[in-house]
Amino acid sequence: MPPRDDLKHILLSASEGIAFTPVTGFPAGERPALTARQNRFLHANRLVGEVDTAIQQHMQMVEAFRVADPDAEITAGVSFDIEGRIPTEGLPQTGLDATSLENRQGTPIEVLNVRVEENGKTSATVFVPESRIEFFKRKFQTYRDNAQTDPTGTGNAALKIDAVDAVRIADLDSFWMDDAERPQDTARVQTWEVWLRKGFHQKLLDNATRFNIRISQHRMAFQECEICLITSSQDSLALIQAVLSPLVGFSFKEDAAGFFVDLPPREQADWANDLARRIQHSTENAPAVCILDTGIHRQHALISPSLAANDMDSYDPSWGAVDHNGHGTQVAGVALFEDIAKHLGHANPIQLTHRLESVKILPPQGQNQEELYGYITQESASRAAVNAPQRRRVFCLAVTASGRNINGRPTAWSASLDKISVGLNDDLSIDDAQKQLFIVSAGNIRDTLQPTDYPARNLLESIENPAQSWNALSVGGITHKAVSNDPTTHGWNLLAPPGDLSPRSRTSVVWTEKDWPIKPDIVFEAGNYIHDGTIVSDDPDLSVLTTGHDVPFKCSRDTSAATAAVARMAAILHGEYPNLWPETIRGLLVHSADWTPEMLLNGQALANINSKNTLLRTFGYGIPNLEIARFSASSRTCLISQQTIQPFIRGEDDDGRLAQSANFKEMNLHRLPWPQDYLREYGITQIKLRVTLSYYVEPSPSRRIPIQQYSYASHQLRFDLQRPLEMSDTFRQRVNRQDRTEGEAREVQDTSANWYLGPRVRNRGSISSDIWKGTAGQLADQGLIAVMPEGGWWKVRKHLNRSNQTARYALIITLESENQELDIYSQIQTEIANMTAVAVATRT
Repeated sequence: MPPRDDLKHILLSASEGIAFTPVTGFPAGERPALTARQNRFLHANRLVGEVDTAIQQHMQMVEAFRVADPDAEITAGVSFDIEGRIPTEGLPQTGLDATSLENRQGTPIEVLNVRVEENGKTSATVFVPESRIEFFKRKFQTYRDNAQTDPTGTGNAALKIDAVDAVRIADLDSFWMDDAERPQDTARVQTWEVWLRKGFHQKLLDNATRFNIRISQHRMAFQECEICLITSSQDSLALIQAVLSPLVGFSFKEDAAGFFVDLPPREQADWANDLARRIQHSTENAPAVCILDTGIHRQHALISPSLAANDMDSYDPSWGAVDHNGHGTQVAGVALFEDIAKHLGHANPIQLTHRLESVKILPPQGQNQEELYGYITQESASRAAVNAPQRRRVFCLAVTASGRNINGRPTAWSASLDKISVGLNDDLSIDDAQKQLFIVSAGNIRDTLQPTDYPARNLLESIENPAQSWNALSVGGITHKAVSNDPTTHGWNLLAPPGDLSPRSRTSVVWTEKDWPIKPDIVFEAGNYIHDGTIVSDDPDLSVLTTGHDVPFKCSRDTSAATAAVARMAAILHGEYPNLWPETIRGLLVHSADWTPEMLLNGQALANINSKNTLLRTFGYGIPNLEIARFSASSRTCLISQQTIQPFIRGEDDDGRLAQSANFKEMNLHRLPWPQDYLREYGITQIKLRVTLSYYVEPSPSRRIPIQQYSYASHQLRFDLQRPLEMSDTFRQRVNRQDRTEGEAREVQDTSANWYLGPRVRNRGSISSDIWKGTAGQLADQGLIAVMPEGGWWKVRKHLNRSNQTARYALIITLESENQELDIYSQIQTEIANMTAVAVATRT
């Protein structure tokens, strides 16, 4: 039988849940020694004095306001800024532990935000209610008293105060969240993105006139904060904080990016009409790409049959749903057809299996001044789902915010995408049926391009908001465009080599906090530019042909085109596999991606950890391949397992009350259906094993715990593969402390052998993918994969009662042989049938 390349992927059955404790800590004899701070008594006296000074300063500000406005409501309490010391290398507990500053018994002492500097020093802003101030001071007084009797003790309580360098009253700098400097003109009125403590949005709405501010009517609600827009001076914000203590943080308001300059059409209307006659459009219930943009020109002959009038909406009804700019219609054409030029060169029929939806999120004039883009996106996505609740959809967001380096940190907009994706409702419950997939543009360099800047400048220009979203699939740009037919630019050179980064595409190489997710996740065709050594010019032949809102065809380029094309792929996959989850579709796109030789720099990009990180933060996991994402082949078999896991557990104490601490609960063990005898028969044949783990996190953009303590993501998951010649019990003991006998030593060994990336590089964000390469004989004995939890706020934020929450994930595994004659697919099918038969016999 000849090899096939159109086989359906294989869905695997349940995994085995096993009690889990992570393997952590130092090998025996290698832990650095804990030491006490010198002169503890003097240090304690200074801290107590600083606490008293901060309280006095606060009371003076409050009294001055009370005199000016006797009827005003005042929140009794003080916000302190606690500065920590730089931790000892290898001993993070010698730095400031922000969680130790909180106390939630009675009226809570709350950590409002935490800032971590590059040198490791941590500072925290803490709100202490008036009724708890003496309790708060007593921590330092007790430390001072103990310093006289035990000046060198290394007990937990003493070390926590050792880590405090200074205490002062919180000011505006304590709440500033931008990498850019806070503006020095504090009297200037402008619009800010403001993060508030829970319940304070309504309180500020009620007091807007009193404080001379304008506040958005809607807010984004999360577990520990509310995010809204406030138009005011910084002086007004400082007064509000002194009187009401509502702030968690504030930053510049984001504005949506400008759009691309329209290019003249390359073809005439008769070409469009001919193409329209050859298109077989999908049914009304087919999966859709929902475009959140400037609207769509529905009357276009190529679009109208795939976009029903009742599938068009607008966040603000007064804007209308039609395209006022042209950008949305250009995105729509790529989302339907990819590059229309590919279809104009033949006369074959074109079968569409997906359709379009549109919700206009950008006003005809100016910017959205009154509401957060996060709220607008959330509301717009909800309208699409309510309009056609049974339809599966992918959201395409090719609009980003410009203006600053986000350095990977969450914003209201990116957090809103994570919230919608994970199915988090307004009542903060999670509904798996409401989970969604967002395809988001990584953003473009908008300044005039210079020939000498490429590609160095791309590595310095940060991914734009909201593409740092953990759950969204963020898309950058590459190009294969290399041929220009314009005689006026004969002799000009391509700016980007084919197979390399598109000239305007942004990256996350410049992000200094490397624990943030890998972005972009993948890249796709975004067009090229030409230059004569001095001037850079676009060229229609080097762009993507698409639909226009005022003419039949226009040229699209940059990451908008790339994003729309990937959204098209996702919708097609939804049609091909209607039972796959959104996080699985996202995983398949990453799983199918690969790097070009130009990206790999002839292999040098995989030479060391630094070069691997640069590769991923420039190109993500490469270019997705729709056919590989869609089908298996005889010599390339894709296995998909959709599972749930409970990462943590918070049990009950002896009195039947919820325990104070949460622990890790379980890992999932996947037994792979390898045809061992068949693989051993082809022992020296080279085999590639691709593993991708995709899941969604529940966001907590509270700024209360630094990323090193898993503050933003509810949980994180990692995978590990059984090694060659490693027994099953040995593998379990290596990854799980609970599978070890008492006193068994920790194994210290590199686990990156045979992997392209290795765990130190791939374990970022909520999707990780890697390729193992070896022989068929080696892989025959590597039949186990463990999926294990790492930390997250579900575990450490116990008062939010999320510790016992379950989470979904998709594990995708592809086994591929370089020998096209190997029929791996049928061999795995036979192995699965044998495993099922054994399981049935065992149960009976």
